[in-house]
Amino acid sequence: MVGIDRLANFRVGAQGSGRGSGSGAMADHRRDGIAGDCIGGCLGLMAGPDYRTLGRPRGGRCNRFGRGRPAAAERNRRRRGLLRDSKDRLQLALNAAQLGWWQYDPLHRVISVDTRVKEIFDFTADETPIEEFMKRVHPDDAERVWADREAALDPADPKPYAHEYRVQRRDGEVRWVETHGLAYFEGTGRERRLASFIGTAQDVTERKQREEQVYLLMREVNHRAKNMLSVVDAIAHQTATQNPEDFIERFSDRIQALSANQDLLVRNEWNGVEVEDLARAQLAPFAGLIGSRIAVHGPKLRLKAASAQAIGLALHELGTNAGKYGALSTDTGRVDISWGSDGDTFTMSWTERDGPPVSPPERRGFGTIVMEAMTERSVDGAVNLDYAPSGLTWLLTCPAANALEPWEREPNFWGREKSN
Repeated sequence: MVGIDRLANFRVGAQGSGRGSGSGAMADHRRDGIAGDCIGGCLGLMAGPDYRTLGRPRGGRCNRFGRGRPAAAERNRRRRGLLRDSKDRLQLALNAAQLGWWQYDPLHRVISVDTRVKEIFDFTADETPIEEFMKRVHPDDAERVWADREAALDPADPKPYAHEYRVQRRDGEVRWVETHGLAYFEGTGRERRLASFIGTAQDVTERKQREEQVYLLMREVNHRAKNMLSVVDAIAHQTATQNPEDFIERFSDRIQALSANQDLLVRNEWNGVEVEDLARAQLAPFAGLIGSRIAVHGPKLRLKAASAQAIGLALHELGTNAGKYGALSTDTGRVDISWGSDGDTFTMSWTERDGPPVSPPERRGFGTIVMEAMTERSVDGAVNLDYAPSGLTWLLTCPAANALEPWEREPNFWGREKSN
Protein backbone atom coordinates (compact mmCIF):
# COMPACT_ATOMS: atom_id res chain seq x y z
CA MET A 1 0.00 0.00 0.00
CA VAL A 2 2.91 2.34 0.55
CA GLY A 3 3.84 2.22 -3.16
CA ILE A 4 0.30 2.97 -4.20
CA ASP A 5 0.14 5.95 -1.80
CA ARG A 6 3.22 7.41 -3.48
CA LEU A 7 1.59 6.99 -6.90
CA ALA A 8 -1.50 8.87 -5.62
CA ASN A 9 0.69 11.66 -4.36
CA PHE A 10 2.31 11.98 -7.83
CA ARG A 11 -1.18 12.16 -9.39
CA VAL A 12 -2.40 14.91 -7.10
CA GLY A 13 0.71 16.95 -7.64
CA ALA A 14 0.17 16.71 -11.38
CA GLN A 15 -3.51 17.71 -11.49
CA GLY A 16 -3.91 19.95 -8.45
CA SER A 17 -6.67 17.65 -7.14
CA GLY A 18 -7.04 14.27 -5.56
CA ARG A 19 -9.50 13.19 -8.23
CA GLY A 20 -9.12 12.12 -11.83
CA SER A 21 -9.18 9.17 -14.16
CA GLY A 22 -6.48 6.59 -14.61
CA SER A 23 -5.74 7.85 -18.09
CA GLY A 24 -5.36 11.34 -16.76
CA ALA A 25 -2.96 10.13 -14.13
CA MET A 26 -0.89 8.45 -16.83
CA ALA A 27 -0.75 11.62 -18.89
CA ASP A 28 0.22 13.70 -15.84
CA HIS A 29 2.98 11.32 -14.94
CA ARG A 30 4.37 11.52 -18.44
CA ARG A 31 4.16 15.30 -18.46
CA ASP A 32 5.96 15.54 -15.14
CA GLY A 33 8.68 13.18 -16.29
CA ILE A 34 7.63 10.14 -14.27
CA ALA A 35 9.33 7.04 -15.67
CA GLY A 36 7.22 5.01 -18.03
CA ASP A 37 8.23 1.76 -16.40
CA CYS A 38 6.89 3.11 -13.08
CA ILE A 39 3.49 3.77 -14.63
CA GLY A 40 3.38 0.52 -16.50
CA GLY A 41 4.30 -1.36 -13.36
CA CYS A 42 1.52 0.22 -11.31
CA LEU A 43 -1.18 0.71 -13.92
CA GLY A 44 -3.39 -2.00 -12.54
CA LEU A 45 -3.29 -0.47 -9.09
CA MET A 46 -4.39 2.94 -10.33
CA ALA A 47 -7.86 1.92 -11.64
CA GLY A 48 -11.07 1.88 -9.56
CA PRO A 49 -12.78 4.06 -6.90
CA ASP A 50 -10.68 2.67 -4.09
CA TYR A 51 -7.69 4.50 -5.47
CA ARG A 52 -9.25 7.93 -4.92
CA THR A 53 -9.84 7.24 -1.23
CA LEU A 54 -6.18 6.59 -0.46
CA GLY A 55 -5.34 10.27 0.23
CA ARG A 56 -1.83 11.73 0.35
CA PRO A 57 0.56 9.32 1.91
CA ARG A 58 4.16 10.15 2.64
CA GLY A 59 6.91 7.90 1.39
CA GLY A 60 6.47 4.90 -0.83
CA ARG A 61 8.01 2.79 -3.59
CA CYS A 62 7.11 4.76 -6.67
CA ASN A 63 9.89 7.28 -6.18
CA ARG A 64 12.19 4.33 -6.23
CA PHE A 65 10.51 3.14 -9.42
CA GLY A 66 10.98 6.60 -10.84
CA ARG A 67 14.67 6.24 -10.26
CA GLY A 68 14.71 2.88 -12.08
CA ARG A 69 15.97 4.19 -15.38
CA PRO A 70 19.00 6.04 -13.96
CA ALA A 71 19.84 2.98 -11.88
CA ALA A 72 19.62 0.73 -14.94
CA ALA A 73 21.79 3.15 -16.86
CA GLU A 74 24.35 3.06 -14.07
CA ARG A 75 24.33 -0.72 -14.09
CA ASN A 76 24.80 -0.74 -17.86
CA ARG A 77 27.64 1.74 -17.56
CA ARG A 78 29.35 -0.46 -15.01
CA ARG A 79 28.85 -3.52 -17.16
CA ARG A 80 30.34 -1.75 -20.16
CA GLY A 81 33.27 -0.72 -17.99
CA LEU A 82 33.82 -4.30 -16.80
CA LEU A 83 33.58 -5.56 -20.37
CA ARG A 84 36.08 -2.95 -21.52
CA ASP A 85 38.45 -3.89 -18.69
CA SER A 86 38.07 -7.55 -19.57
CA LYS A 87 38.89 -6.85 -23.21
CA ASP A 88 41.92 -4.80 -22.15
CA ARG A 89 43.19 -7.64 -19.96
CA LEU A 90 42.69 -10.12 -22.78
CA GLN A 91 44.62 -7.89 -25.19
CA LEU A 92 47.43 -7.48 -22.65
CA ALA A 93 47.61 -11.26 -22.28
CA LEU A 94 47.76 -11.70 -26.07
CA ASN A 95 50.47 -9.07 -26.34
CA ALA A 96 52.49 -10.66 -23.53
CA ALA A 97 52.34 -14.02 -25.32
CA GLN A 98 52.97 -12.32 -28.70
CA LEU A 99 49.76 -13.83 -30.03
CA GLY A 100 47.41 -12.48 -32.66
CA TRP A 101 43.82 -13.55 -33.20
CA TRP A 102 41.87 -14.50 -36.32
CA GLN A 103 38.27 -15.48 -37.09
CA TYR A 104 36.91 -17.28 -40.13
CA ASP A 105 33.40 -16.49 -41.35
CA PRO A 106 32.15 -19.55 -43.25
CA LEU A 107 29.16 -17.68 -44.71
CA HIS A 108 31.25 -15.04 -46.48
CA ARG A 109 34.47 -17.11 -46.64
CA VAL A 110 36.61 -14.33 -45.19
CA ILE A 111 39.14 -14.24 -42.37
CA SER A 112 39.16 -11.31 -39.94
CA VAL A 113 42.52 -10.62 -38.28
CA ASP A 114 44.10 -8.27 -35.78
CA THR A 115 47.17 -6.07 -36.27
CA ARG A 116 49.68 -8.76 -35.28
CA VAL A 117 48.32 -11.34 -37.71
CA LYS A 118 48.24 -8.70 -40.45
CA GLU A 119 51.92 -8.07 -39.85
CA ILE A 120 52.86 -11.77 -39.79
CA PHE A 121 51.03 -12.63 -43.02
CA ASP A 122 51.67 -9.24 -44.64
CA PHE A 123 47.94 -8.56 -45.13
CA THR A 124 46.82 -5.03 -45.98
CA ALA A 125 43.20 -5.29 -44.78
CA ASP A 126 41.44 -6.46 -41.63
CA GLU A 127 39.41 -8.96 -43.67
CA THR A 128 40.88 -11.31 -46.25
CA PRO A 129 39.19 -13.92 -48.46
CA ILE A 130 40.21 -17.46 -47.68
CA GLU A 131 41.71 -17.76 -51.17
CA GLU A 132 44.05 -14.82 -50.49
CA PHE A 133 45.04 -16.38 -47.19
CA MET A 134 46.03 -19.62 -48.90
CA LYS A 135 48.21 -17.65 -51.34
CA ARG A 136 50.33 -16.58 -48.35
CA VAL A 137 50.92 -20.17 -47.25
CA HIS A 138 54.22 -21.60 -48.50
CA PRO A 139 53.61 -23.84 -51.53
CA ASP A 140 55.30 -26.80 -49.81
CA ASP A 141 52.87 -26.52 -46.88
CA ALA A 142 49.65 -25.44 -48.65
CA GLU A 143 48.20 -28.91 -49.20
CA ARG A 144 48.77 -29.94 -45.59
CA VAL A 145 47.35 -26.66 -44.23
CA TRP A 146 44.17 -27.04 -46.27
CA ALA A 147 43.76 -30.68 -45.22
CA ASP A 148 44.23 -29.74 -41.54
CA ARG A 149 41.66 -26.97 -41.91
CA GLU A 150 39.10 -29.28 -43.51
CA ALA A 151 39.62 -31.86 -40.76
CA ALA A 152 39.05 -29.23 -38.07
CA LEU A 153 35.82 -28.04 -39.76
CA ASP A 154 34.25 -31.48 -40.22
CA PRO A 155 30.90 -31.27 -38.35
CA ALA A 156 30.74 -35.02 -37.84
CA ASP A 157 34.22 -35.42 -36.36
CA PRO A 158 36.17 -32.15 -35.95
CA LYS A 159 39.86 -32.64 -35.30
CA PRO A 160 42.01 -30.44 -33.02
CA TYR A 161 43.59 -27.54 -34.88
CA ALA A 162 47.16 -26.87 -33.72
CA HIS A 163 49.71 -26.68 -36.50
CA GLU A 164 52.94 -25.07 -37.66
CA TYR A 165 53.56 -24.03 -41.23
CA ARG A 166 55.43 -21.47 -43.31
CA VAL A 167 54.03 -18.31 -44.82
CA GLN A 168 55.58 -16.35 -47.67
CA ARG A 169 55.22 -12.60 -47.48
CA ARG A 170 54.91 -10.33 -50.51
CA ASP A 171 58.62 -9.46 -50.39
CA GLY A 172 59.54 -13.16 -50.48
CA GLU A 173 60.46 -13.44 -46.80
CA VAL A 174 59.49 -16.79 -45.28
CA ARG A 175 58.22 -17.01 -41.72
CA TRP A 176 57.11 -19.87 -39.53
CA VAL A 177 53.68 -19.58 -37.88
CA GLU A 178 52.08 -21.61 -35.13
CA THR A 179 48.27 -21.53 -35.17
CA HIS A 180 45.60 -22.87 -32.84
CA GLY A 181 41.89 -22.83 -33.63
CA LEU A 182 38.50 -23.86 -32.29
CA ALA A 183 35.44 -24.44 -34.48
CA TYR A 184 31.90 -23.60 -33.29
CA PHE A 185 28.95 -25.50 -34.75
CA GLU A 186 25.18 -24.96 -34.71
CA GLY A 187 22.42 -27.56 -34.90
CA THR A 188 22.55 -31.30 -34.45
CA GLY A 189 22.73 -34.34 -36.64
CA ARG A 190 22.55 -33.63 -40.34
CA GLU A 191 21.62 -30.02 -39.60
CA ARG A 192 24.86 -29.43 -37.73
CA ARG A 193 26.90 -26.77 -39.51
CA LEU A 194 29.88 -24.52 -38.90
CA ALA A 195 29.05 -21.18 -37.29
CA SER A 196 32.53 -19.75 -36.70
CA PHE A 197 36.18 -20.72 -36.56
CA ILE A 198 38.34 -18.69 -34.15
CA GLY A 199 41.96 -18.99 -33.14
CA THR A 200 45.38 -17.50 -32.50
CA ALA A 201 48.57 -17.18 -34.51
CA GLN A 202 52.16 -16.65 -33.41
CA ASP A 203 55.37 -15.97 -35.32
CA VAL A 204 57.75 -18.77 -34.30
CA THR A 205 60.45 -18.16 -36.91
CA GLU A 206 63.22 -17.61 -34.35
CA ARG A 207 62.25 -20.75 -32.44
CA LYS A 208 62.28 -22.85 -35.61
CA GLN A 209 65.71 -21.46 -36.52
CA ARG A 210 67.01 -22.43 -33.08
CA GLU A 211 65.52 -25.90 -33.45
CA GLU A 212 67.22 -26.25 -36.84
CA GLN A 213 70.53 -25.19 -35.32
CA VAL A 214 70.13 -27.73 -32.52
CA TYR A 215 69.29 -30.44 -35.05
CA LEU A 216 72.34 -29.63 -37.17
CA LEU A 217 74.48 -29.41 -34.05
CA MET A 218 73.36 -32.85 -32.90
CA ARG A 219 74.19 -34.29 -36.31
CA GLU A 220 77.58 -32.60 -36.14
CA VAL A 221 78.21 -33.89 -32.62
CA ASN A 222 77.27 -37.40 -33.73
CA HIS A 223 79.64 -37.15 -36.68
CA ARG A 224 82.43 -35.74 -34.51
CA ALA A 225 81.89 -38.39 -31.86
CA LYS A 226 82.35 -41.14 -34.44
CA ASN A 227 85.47 -39.44 -35.73
CA MET A 228 86.76 -39.02 -32.20
CA LEU A 229 86.31 -42.70 -31.45
CA SER A 230 88.26 -43.50 -34.60
CA VAL A 231 91.06 -41.18 -33.48
CA VAL A 232 91.10 -42.72 -30.00
CA ASP A 233 91.24 -46.19 -31.51
CA ALA A 234 94.16 -45.17 -33.75
CA ILE A 235 95.99 -43.54 -30.82
CA ALA A 236 95.53 -46.62 -28.68
CA HIS A 237 96.82 -49.01 -31.35
CA GLN A 238 99.74 -46.84 -32.40
CA THR A 239 100.78 -46.06 -28.82
CA ALA A 240 100.60 -49.70 -27.76
CA THR A 241 102.59 -50.79 -30.82
CA GLN A 242 105.33 -48.18 -30.69
CA ASN A 243 105.52 -47.29 -27.00
CA PRO A 244 104.50 -50.43 -25.10
CA GLU A 245 106.77 -49.62 -22.16
CA ASP A 246 104.96 -46.38 -21.27
CA PHE A 247 101.59 -47.00 -22.96
CA ILE A 248 99.41 -45.82 -20.08
CA GLU A 249 101.20 -42.50 -19.67
CA ARG A 250 101.42 -41.65 -23.37
CA PHE A 251 97.89 -42.80 -24.13
CA SER A 252 96.48 -40.82 -21.20
CA ASP A 253 98.33 -37.67 -22.28
CA ARG A 254 97.00 -37.91 -25.82
CA ILE A 255 93.44 -38.48 -24.64
CA GLN A 256 93.74 -35.40 -22.42
CA ALA A 257 94.91 -33.41 -25.45
CA LEU A 258 91.81 -34.53 -27.32
CA SER A 259 89.71 -33.58 -24.30
CA ALA A 260 91.20 -30.08 -24.27
CA ASN A 261 90.25 -29.66 -27.91
CA GLN A 262 86.72 -30.85 -27.18
CA ASP A 263 86.33 -28.43 -24.28
CA LEU A 264 87.18 -25.51 -26.55
CA LEU A 265 84.80 -26.70 -29.26
CA VAL A 266 81.93 -27.19 -26.83
CA ARG A 267 82.59 -23.81 -25.22
CA ASN A 268 82.27 -22.23 -28.66
CA GLU A 269 79.20 -24.34 -29.57
CA TRP A 270 81.21 -26.12 -32.28
CA ASN A 271 81.74 -22.84 -34.13
CA GLY A 272 85.48 -23.35 -34.31
CA VAL A 273 88.36 -22.41 -32.02
CA GLU A 274 90.61 -19.38 -31.83
CA VAL A 275 94.18 -20.39 -32.77
CA GLU A 276 95.64 -18.70 -29.70
CA ASP A 277 93.15 -20.44 -27.37
CA LEU A 278 94.06 -23.78 -28.93
CA ALA A 279 97.80 -23.18 -28.52
CA ARG A 280 97.45 -22.12 -24.89
CA ALA A 281 95.22 -25.10 -24.08
CA GLN A 282 97.74 -27.58 -25.50
CA LEU A 283 100.62 -25.84 -23.73
CA ALA A 284 98.85 -25.91 -20.36
CA PRO A 285 101.69 -27.94 -18.72
CA PHE A 286 104.05 -25.06 -19.65
CA ALA A 287 101.63 -22.22 -18.87
CA GLY A 288 104.17 -20.57 -16.57
CA LEU A 289 106.65 -20.23 -19.45
CA ILE A 290 104.24 -18.50 -21.87
CA GLY A 291 105.36 -14.91 -22.28
CA SER A 292 108.92 -15.61 -21.21
CA ARG A 293 110.40 -18.67 -22.90
CA ILE A 294 107.36 -19.47 -25.03
CA ALA A 295 106.14 -16.80 -27.46
CA VAL A 296 102.58 -17.22 -28.80
CA HIS A 297 101.62 -14.61 -31.37
CA GLY A 298 99.41 -14.25 -34.40
CA PRO A 299 96.21 -12.57 -35.57
CA LYS A 300 92.79 -13.46 -34.24
CA LEU A 301 91.82 -16.37 -36.46
CA ARG A 302 89.29 -19.13 -35.83
CA LEU A 303 89.97 -22.70 -36.93
CA LYS A 304 87.27 -25.07 -38.10
CA ALA A 305 86.37 -27.86 -35.70
CA ALA A 306 88.07 -30.63 -37.73
CA SER A 307 91.29 -28.68 -38.30
CA ALA A 308 91.36 -27.62 -34.63
CA GLN A 309 91.35 -31.26 -33.52
CA ALA A 310 94.25 -32.23 -35.76
CA ILE A 311 96.33 -29.12 -35.14
CA GLY A 312 95.66 -29.38 -31.42
CA LEU A 313 97.01 -32.92 -31.35
CA ALA A 314 100.08 -31.81 -33.35
CA LEU A 315 100.75 -29.00 -30.84
CA HIS A 316 100.42 -31.50 -28.00
CA GLU A 317 103.00 -33.81 -29.57
CA LEU A 318 105.34 -30.89 -30.28
CA GLY A 319 105.02 -29.70 -26.69
CA THR A 320 105.59 -33.18 -25.27
CA ASN A 321 108.71 -33.73 -27.35
CA ALA A 322 110.05 -30.26 -26.54
CA GLY A 323 109.61 -30.95 -22.83
CA LYS A 324 111.36 -34.32 -23.01
CA TYR A 325 114.06 -33.83 -25.62
CA GLY A 326 113.89 -30.32 -27.07
CA ALA A 327 114.04 -26.64 -26.13
CA LEU A 328 111.78 -26.95 -23.07
CA SER A 329 113.93 -29.74 -21.57
CA THR A 330 116.56 -27.16 -20.49
CA ASP A 331 116.45 -23.86 -18.62
CA THR A 332 117.49 -21.76 -21.61
CA GLY A 333 115.55 -23.13 -24.55
CA ARG A 334 112.83 -21.13 -26.25
CA VAL A 335 109.81 -21.87 -28.44
CA ASP A 336 108.16 -19.50 -30.90
CA ILE A 337 104.61 -20.29 -32.12
CA SER A 338 103.13 -18.06 -34.81
CA TRP A 339 100.43 -18.16 -37.46
CA GLY A 340 98.82 -16.01 -40.14
CA SER A 341 96.87 -15.93 -43.40
CA ASP A 342 97.19 -14.03 -46.66
CA GLY A 343 93.58 -14.72 -47.57
CA ASP A 344 94.19 -17.84 -49.63
CA THR A 345 96.75 -19.66 -47.49
CA PHE A 346 96.95 -20.40 -43.79
CA THR A 347 100.39 -20.86 -42.26
CA MET A 348 101.41 -21.93 -38.76
CA SER A 349 104.87 -22.64 -37.36
CA TRP A 350 106.57 -24.02 -34.26
CA THR A 351 110.24 -23.06 -33.92
CA GLU A 352 112.64 -24.19 -31.15
CA ARG A 353 116.01 -22.61 -30.36
CA ASP A 354 118.67 -22.42 -27.63
CA GLY A 355 117.96 -25.99 -26.62
CA PRO A 356 120.07 -29.14 -26.86
CA PRO A 357 121.33 -30.22 -30.30
CA VAL A 358 118.63 -31.87 -32.36
CA SER A 359 118.86 -34.89 -34.63
CA PRO A 360 116.18 -36.82 -36.56
CA PRO A 361 114.56 -39.67 -34.61
CA GLU A 362 115.80 -43.19 -35.26
CA ARG A 363 112.28 -44.42 -35.95
CA ARG A 364 109.06 -42.81 -37.06
CA GLY A 365 106.72 -42.97 -34.05
CA PHE A 366 103.07 -42.12 -33.64
CA GLY A 367 103.91 -38.59 -32.52
CA THR A 368 105.57 -37.95 -35.86
CA ILE A 369 102.55 -39.37 -37.67
CA VAL A 370 100.29 -36.97 -35.76
CA MET A 371 102.53 -33.97 -36.47
CA GLU A 372 102.82 -34.73 -40.16
CA ALA A 373 100.42 -37.15 -41.86
CA MET A 374 97.37 -36.65 -39.66
CA THR A 375 97.64 -32.85 -39.81
CA GLU A 376 98.20 -32.85 -43.57
CA ARG A 377 95.13 -35.01 -44.17
CA SER A 378 92.87 -32.90 -41.96
CA VAL A 379 93.54 -29.67 -43.89
CA ASP A 380 94.75 -31.05 -47.23
CA GLY A 381 98.01 -29.20 -46.68
CA ALA A 382 101.72 -29.81 -46.29
CA VAL A 383 103.87 -30.10 -43.16
CA ASN A 384 107.61 -29.51 -43.19
CA LEU A 385 109.26 -31.07 -40.12
CA ASP A 386 112.92 -29.99 -39.95
CA TYR A 387 115.25 -31.48 -37.33
CA ALA A 388 117.96 -28.83 -37.64
CA PRO A 389 120.75 -29.04 -35.02
CA SER A 390 119.83 -25.57 -33.74
CA GLY A 391 116.28 -26.64 -33.02
CA LEU A 392 113.23 -28.37 -34.45
CA THR A 393 110.97 -26.46 -36.83
CA TRP A 394 107.41 -27.48 -37.74
CA LEU A 395 105.72 -25.55 -40.53
CA LEU A 396 102.13 -26.12 -41.70
CA THR A 397 100.89 -24.62 -44.97
CA CYS A 398 97.40 -25.24 -46.31
CA PRO A 399 94.48 -23.57 -48.13
CA ALA A 400 92.80 -21.12 -45.76
CA ALA A 401 89.39 -22.48 -46.80
CA ASN A 402 90.33 -25.90 -45.40
CA ALA A 403 91.50 -24.69 -42.00
CA LEU A 404 89.65 -21.46 -41.14
CA GLU A 405 86.04 -20.53 -40.66
CA PRO A 406 84.64 -18.65 -43.70
CA TRP A 407 84.66 -15.21 -42.10
CA GLU A 408 88.37 -15.56 -41.19
CA ARG A 409 89.78 -15.83 -44.71
CA GLU A 410 90.80 -12.25 -45.45
CA PRO A 411 94.47 -11.23 -45.47
CA ASN A 412 95.74 -11.35 -41.90
CA PHE A 413 99.33 -12.36 -41.38
CA TRP A 414 101.77 -12.85 -38.57
CA GLY A 415 100.15 -10.89 -35.81
CA ARG A 416 98.63 -8.00 -37.78
CA GLU A 417 95.08 -7.34 -36.63
CA LYS A 418 92.36 -7.44 -39.23
CA SER A 419 91.09 -4.07 -40.35
CA ASN A 420 87.48 -3.31 -39.54
